[in-house]
Amino acid sequence: LEGAAYVQECVPEDMQLKRDVWREIDDVLGPGSDVVFGCSTSAMMPSLLCDHLNNKAKFMVAHPVNPPLLNPLVELVPTSWTDPTAVAWARLLMEDIGQVPIVLNKEIDGFVQARIQAAVFAAAWELVSGGYVDVDGVETAINEGIGGWYAFMGPFESEHINAEGFVDLCNKYAGMVERVQNTFPPPTLMAGPAVAEMAKDLEQWTPLDRLADRCRWRDKRMMALLKLKKQLAEEDKLTNLA
Repeated sequence: LEGAAYVQECVPEDMQLKRDVWREIDDVLGPGSDVVFGCSTSAMMPSLLCDHLNNKAKFMVAHPVNPPLLNPLVELVPTSWTDPTAVAWARLLMEDIGQVPIVLNKEIDGFVQARIQAAVFAAAWELVSGGYVDVDGVETAINEGIGGWYAFMGPFESEHINAEGFVDLCNKYAGMVERVQNTFPPPTLMAGPAVAEMAKDLEQWTPLDRLADRCRWRDKRMMALLKLKKQLAEEDKLTNLA
């Protein structure tokens, strides 16, 4: 670690393992180090990973999205004791290497992406396990429906332009959204017979021995989409649409 300015840890999602690894790094660097610490975890609260460190003020979650070569997002999640200058430095570092960082104002379980993903998964699970639609129906609703919007803008802007602005949207549809949300069941563990039924459908499309092939298929399309987004961004700059 001699001469290092930043350490990114990417060991498996095991809290005790991560705490142990960070303790070793912290001991090697010694108290008062200027090195910034970035922890790669999909959902673990940063305060639970670094409270035992001498240099905990330099610690934050720096969660890259899989696969990081094709998904530029990085979630930076500080603790209540993380030095803001360390967060600002890490943000600049991510931007310099071509990533797109977002900085959370405070920690929350699952951060941003995993919380949104969990909400989508909960709704999809309810629809299939409840017998409302099959797996193919959910997949199609995403990849032939709202997924097209979300490749280029998020949920707020998508609805902002679908109405006469976001205030108009809320005035017209907030009641409907609340009514639907009130029908959501409590969170449930994804277990039981429904798992085998869903897996059966998925394995008809992609057998377990073809998962790597399907990943390559996905990555090829993600590369094409990333290229298209960069091309469109350059066109937007020329037409003042960015």
